[in-house]
Amino acid sequence: MTAPSSTPKATRPDGTPDRGERSFKRRWIAVIVVLLLLAYAMTDVIDPFGGEPYIAIPHGDHVHYVPEDRNPDVPLSSFPTTKPREGERITPTGQVVPVEDE
Repeated sequence: MTAPSSTPKATRPDGTPDRGERSFKRRWIAVIVVLLLLAYAMTDVIDPFGGEPYIAIPHGDHVHYVPEDRNPDVPLSSFPTTKPREGERITPTGQVVPVEDE
């Protein structure tokens, strides 16, 4: 008497995998999708400025543009509500000034 070498996979009469195997694959796909979404969200958490020198912060019905090196003692309302134009930057105190050539 010889022992079977392996157990055959359970399949339906039409040859498709049974419900348990499909459920297993769906579970792994769901885990991968959730991990990808978390990774995408973490990129925003880790670097909220995304290479920009300022970030837009919602404040009521408008937005304030705040620099990365913001002075925490300066209130949010002191920062501009419009993006700085080309050649301008926002200081840590909320002033919009021309960019100095370095």
